[in-house]
Amino acid sequence: MNDFALLVAQDQNRLLPLIEKELVARFQQLPIHTSLSNLQGAIKYSLEAGGKRVRPMLCLLACEACGHAAESALPGAIAVEYVHTYSLIHDDLPAMDNDDLRRGKPSNHKVFGEGQAILAGDALLTEAFAILAEAKNSMAGSCLARGAGWLGMVGGQSLDLQCENQASDPHLLPIVHQLKTGKLMRTALELGG
Repeated sequence: MNDFALLVAQDQNRLLPLIEKELVARFQQLPIHTSLSNLQGAIKYSLEAGGKRVRPMLCLLACEACGHAAESALPGAIAVEYVHTYSLIHDDLPAMDNDDLRRGKPSNHKVFGEGQAILAGDALLTEAFAILAEAKNSMAGSCLARGAGWLGMVGGQSLDLQCENQASDPHLLPIVHQLKTGKLMRTALELGG
């Protein structure tokens, strides 16, 4: 293992438990309504599906690089992970990539149905903005909106769909990656810094 890989592993071992703990705590703080158990189950299913948590890690590392405690960037880290999770739920839908599996498990829409999957994604997106509003960082919401919006992740997904349905311009692929993946990673860094 090289020095960089060792540093990354150390940061993951240190910060991942903090992220996972906060994800669980935030979800448990949401008001529970028994009539909404399907929606809550769909949200929980995708949040607990695991993953590398790259975006929240970037957020916390940027915060530390600016000389602050990682904990102070947790609202931004969780918000960006909620947006990423919503995007994965929607990306798996039949109207998008039509994937049956996500991280080795049935996709959200395969377990809860397309309607509940869409609503789970929508709920995560709106809750991300609620988290940032409660953190009282006036620029954080607009930062996330730009990274996730039509000139960011959503725009990248739109181009991705466009490329699937026609003979695509090979010059579009880097733009798809820049928007669909890169913008949300940049947003994570901005929210942390």
